[in-house]
Amino acid sequence: MDVYNGELYTFFHTMKKPRMMHTRIILLCLSMTFISSNADVGGTLEIDTSIGRIRGYERSFDAYGTPARVNRFLGIPYAEPPVGKLRFERPKRKERMSGVYDATRLGAQCLQIELDIGGTRKPLTDAMKDVSRTSNDCLFLNVFVPVNGNNDILPVMVFIHGGSFNVGGSTIYPGDFISALGNVIVVVINYRVGLFGFLSTGDSHMPGNYGLFDQHLALTWVHENIAAFGGDPDLVTIFGASAGGASVIHQMMYPGNKGLFRRGIPQSGSIQNPWAFQPDPLKNARYLGKIVGCDDSTDSATLAQCLKGVSDDTFMTVYNDPKNKFIRFPFHFLPSIDGEFIPETPNDILHGSSQVVKEKRALFQSYDLMTGLTSMEGLMMITGAVGIRDAEHYTTNRQTFENTLIPDIVRTMFGYDVPDSIRKLLAFEYTDWNNPDDDESAFYSFMRLSSDYVFNYETIDATKIHAGVKDHKTYLYLFDAISSQLILPTPPNVKGAAHCTEYAFLFGYDTSDDGYTAWTHPYGRDPERWEIELSKKTIALWTNFAKSGDPTQPVDVGTQWPEYTLGSELYLNISQQFSIGRRLFERPYNLWTDVLPSLKHASVSTTENTLTDTVAQFCTKVNQHCEGGSDNDP
Repeated sequence: MDVYNGELYTFFHTMKKPRMMHTRIILLCLSMTFISSNADVGGTLEIDTSIGRIRGYERSFDAYGTPARVNRFLGIPYAEPPVGKLRFERPKRKERMSGVYDATRLGAQCLQIELDIGGTRKPLTDAMKDVSRTSNDCLFLNVFVPVNGNNDILPVMVFIHGGSFNVGGSTIYPGDFISALGNVIVVVINYRVGLFGFLSTGDSHMPGNYGLFDQHLALTWVHENIAAFGGDPDLVTIFGASAGGASVIHQMMYPGNKGLFRRGIPQSGSIQNPWAFQPDPLKNARYLGKIVGCDDSTDSATLAQCLKGVSDDTFMTVYNDPKNKFIRFPFHFLPSIDGEFIPETPNDILHGSSQVVKEKRALFQSYDLMTGLTSMEGLMMITGAVGIRDAEHYTTNRQTFENTLIPDIVRTMFGYDVPDSIRKLLAFEYTDWNNPDDDESAFYSFMRLSSDYVFNYETIDATKIHAGVKDHKTYLYLFDAISSQLILPTPPNVKGAAHCTEYAFLFGYDTSDDGYTAWTHPYGRDPERWEIELSKKTIALWTNFAKSGDPTQPVDVGTQWPEYTLGSELYLNISQQFSIGRRLFERPYNLWTDVLPSLKHASVSTTENTLTDTVAQFCTKVNQHCEGGSDNDP
């Protein structure tokens, strides 16, 4: 099943152990053997791993005018295929294989719902079609090793892809540019998504979160095997955007990951985001069960047994049938409480008082953190990811904003039984009162509101939690450069950087079948010179952090980036020109974490009488006047 259909969607320290440098160099020399040279893929080589001997190849390419070479090992299975009795179960370690495993071809992506996100993209070549195939036999990872002519033990960066926990895969995120220009080993992993990764009855019969356990097993595989590739298992950084960013935080909080990595870079994603958690998994399981012929009124054990017997084909047929409304915001099948990876709600994990969540926060704070957002994350809310067919021509107006969009947002965030004062306050706060009836103003009001509730305030909240202790470093950024290449189409001349805009700068402008921008929109537009220069700096910032815990060292990036503390709240604005800012999105953070919850928990009669007082207290707290509304600019 080709999930992309020609329109691809994709949407964290431990005590350091002795390096044993000489031992690792000897291991590297013994385990890596060059085999031959071949005109199609360059020199091939073999490495011995815990699953057996694997064969990769060397890719030569141009990295912004510099000849580069990277050894690629693709489609490495880190777990047994999650099929048959292993479907809807935690992943099982891959057994050692006989012979030599061919790691010169990408593995299948995990089965997932089909999304058409539009855009003008490169026509699929036979090679691109091949790597777009999907299967439940999908627990693979790809390793990219720079060829630099020495035996340095290299830092390792493991990328977890995004896609709202429902779509995406490792295919379109080649690590070549990061590896070659940053001199690090890059690992990109697959994990189960959607119903196959997160279907749950909310109890032990079908606990869910299989995709999170896939990620954990992949990290374990990297720790146990990366030395054979020349990597330092004690110097691993995990990074990812969107659902990948939320996943990074989940992995930073999981006790089973102690010793597997040292630093984390969650980009545009946190565990409290409304698209990152399903509060009632049993309800969603019953809904699916009813569609596929299971008794939705039965006990969870019987329901789970029935669901486990449904074929992949049946699941995918109903999953992709528009009348079943599985393409929605938020998606049905997401991380949920399982008693282990997620013991309580995400908000309670970050703010609760139980011993288990206190321990999870302490783990989170024990890693170095670099996190951030793009300047207009809310553009994601007008893409195919939420069922919008033509993002490039999307418009709205004041009436729709106030009477349709805001009520929908209130229901998503607070449910149905909430005082109307919340809707009124949101309309008051986000309307541009200098031009309230202008359609373009209404569009940007919707974008600011969407950015804040879908991404911004949750990232600021997690950043403040991490910075609450001073044992490890915290860095915050705002990515405000608008790329010529996007994974998600947006209206032309939009004033802000869309969700995942940093991808092109990080993975590189490379339109070959092996390159990231072979999959982006609009295909064929050459990057401007400043984009190339910013791409080099972005790669340096990310890989510097992986190497030293300081994004400005050891490679000079021409700027200082002060640590984020609760006293300073400083962040780096990443654009054509770098600058330092303070108190990023502080106003919406206070609105969404303090004011709105206070209104929700008050009675309707009380809140209607005290709305004015609440607004006045909010404006005083953030030290801004509210007359005439606000623009929510950072």
